Amino acid sequence: METKKIFKNIDKTRREVRQLEKRQKELTTVIAQLTAQGCQNFQEYWSGKDNKYLYKLFPMKEGKRKKVYVGIKQEAIDKAREKKKRYELREKRKKELFRVNSRLIKIQEHLGRITSYYGELFDYEN
Repeated sequence: METKKIFKNIDKTRREVRQLEKRQKELTTVIAQLTAQGCQNFQEYWSGKDNKYLYKLFPMKEGKRKKVYVGIKQEAIDKAREKKKRYELREKRKKELFRVNSRLIKIQEHLGRITSYYGELFDYEN
């Protein structure tokens, strides 16, 4: 009885691994696409009379903060904001990819313990 339950759980785990590996590939592709399209991490900083000039303020590096002028043209402002949105989406996908990878590692560790306990009864490659 115990062995049947173990085999059933292993089959369920195999399905989960396939789903996780599929999601892992999807996330890797999406992250690469977003990176290729251009991503930037910055804060908007408005300056000038009536705060009509947009600057991009980047995170500090080595004690210095980079500030880049964008301007007042809506097209340039929209482009900058699109890069920021892609950056934020890419960061969300990276976090999800980390969770997927962590789950796959936990499953591998669990299957390793089962294998060491029950011997080489299981074929994981199917």
